[in-house]
Order: sequence, then structure tokens, then C-alpha cells
Amino acid sequence: IIPIYNAEKTLARCIDSLVRQDRKDVELILINDGSTDRSGEICKEYQQKCGNIRYFVQENRGVSAARNVGLAEAQGEYVLFVDSDDYVSQTYFEIIDAALVKEKADLLLFGEQYTSGEKANDDYSVAVQSQELNIYQKLNLLLRGLQLDALLAKVFHREIIQRQGLRFQENLAVGEDTLFVFTYILHVCSIWTENTPVYYIDVSNGESLTRKYRPYLCDQLMAVHKRMFSLIKVCDWPESEKKSIQATVTWSFYRSVYSVCKDLRKGDMTPEERREKIRMVCNRFLEESIKPADWKCQLIAIPVQMRMAMLIDGMTGLRKIAAERKQ
Repeated sequence: IIPIYNAEKTLARCIDSLVRQDRKDVELILINDGSTDRSGEICKEYQQKCGNIRYFVQENRGVSAARNVGLAEAQGEYVLFVDSDDYVSQTYFEIIDAALVKEKADLLLFGEQYTSGEKANDDYSVAVQSQELNIYQKLNLLLRGLQLDALLAKVFHREIIQRQGLRFQENLAVGEDTLFVFTYILHVCSIWTENTPVYYIDVSNGESLTRKYRPYLCDQLMAVHKRMFSLIKVCDWPESEKKSIQATVTWSFYRSVYSVCKDLRKGDMTPEERREKIRMVCNRFLEESIKPADWKCQLIAIPVQMRMAMLIDGMTGLRKIAAERKQ
């Protein structure tokens, strides 16, 4: 499933990387989300050349709405997502096939790499291959390792998606991927990782939304975590495991405060104005009265609870510098 919006510069590279592998058992679903450039023409050209491409057009409603069209139309046993500015390796399907034959996992995670040459996911997920871990422990491990933040480089069973009626929240512009993967994973019996990097993430787009200040980020991340907490309450997992997952989501909840505060650095404001905003963000999260569940969570929660704006500002500044150096 490939959602497309004004991607004329990278779209051919993306589609080429998939169709050159000459797979007869793969369908490519292209959803044009109201593009105003040549993206539509490019899609039509490939549809005429490749019999396994299905092309859909909608008014601009956002990436989640486009992906939902793909989910409604998908017919394959497995579902994968690719962004139109990314591309895959020549061994993409070969590596995925081998992993699925070996483990038959309900959720398969595979390796990613930035176009700068650096691996996008670390080997933290290798531990998920341990036969000694149960499904609950694997979920905790992936959440702690931030392996569920992205929808890409994952293989989903379409039958599970359809049975549970899973769709993307179209009112979310941030965190919709995490929420989808988290909801899906509550219904799986097996998880496996294949760390060979076969998915390439293009980090050259200076117009990416992640590089711009997002004033809605606080409310959206808050909504995502509140939904995750509600899903834990109603899932049919053992109470002890639900408590463990809730502790991890609580850690993620407080960690997202720092994500919001780091995002403030993209805005046009003085350090004093930014720190006042940080205090407001802390207050907003503290209104939810969510208590830290363990010492790791307490470490990041204390500056928030104390509204230590200068400390949080300094910490997020260092994180921003580290992220920029990675790219």
C-alpha cells in the first residue's frame, strides 16, 4: 500500500524498486491523495505497464485516509506499507519470504536504513528473536526500543486486520502509525524480527512535516496515549501482563513530553517564550494524573512534575543536536 501526495520527484524510484522484482503474487495499491503535481500521470503510466498495480484517486484527505483505502482494497495474505519517497532493496521480497517461511509470525519487523547510510533501527529488536520471551515481553521490549513508532518495515496479516476491523485514525496527523501497530499487536500470537536492512528511508526532504513546528503535537500525542491506555483496559490479556504493558505506555506518555518540547525548538520563539510553553506542556500532561510506574519512568517524570523548564529545554536541545547529526 503506497499513499501518494505530490511525490513526482521520488515516485518512479519507489515503484521501480518494487516492480523490478517481477513478483506475480504481489499487488501494488497506489492511492493518489489529491496530488497537484505529475504524481497522477506517473501512476497511470505504471498502471498501464504493470498488471499487478491498482490505482485509486481521492480528494486530499491525508495519509491515514489513503492507507484506509488501501486496506479496504487489499486482497493479499499479507499487508506492507511503503512511503512514496522511500524505496526497497532488490532482495526485499526474498528476505521477507524467507523470514515468513521460517517463523510464520503474525507480525514481522525487518531492517531499515537511512539514505545517508545509517541503520534506522538498531539491534535492540534482535532480542525479540529469543524463544524465552513471551508475546507480552516482546511487546514491552519493542515499545521501550521505540520499534513501534513507524508503520514501515513491518509485515501484517490481513486476516487479523480485517477480523479486528483495524483502520487508521484519520483525525490524527501524529502517532497514527504507533496507534495502529499497537492495536494490531494486541491481537497477535507471534512476533519476529529480521534485521537485514531492505527498506530505505529518504531523509533528504527538507519540506517534511517532521522538520516543521507542529502546534498540534501535544494534543495529538496525548490522544494517542489515552487511546492506548483504554485499549489495554479492554484487551483480554492476563492482568499481570496488562499492568506491565501499562507501565511501559506510562513511560512512553512521559517521554512524549520531551518530544513535544523538542518540537518547540522549530518554532519562532525566544528561549523565555519556549520555556513558558514547556511549563504549559508539563501542566497539560499532569492534568491526566498518570503516576509513574517504575524508576525508569520516574527519572523522566520528575522534571515534568517539577515543571523544570530550563532543564527540559536543555535536554531536548541536546536531543535535537544528536538527531540532526544522525541525518
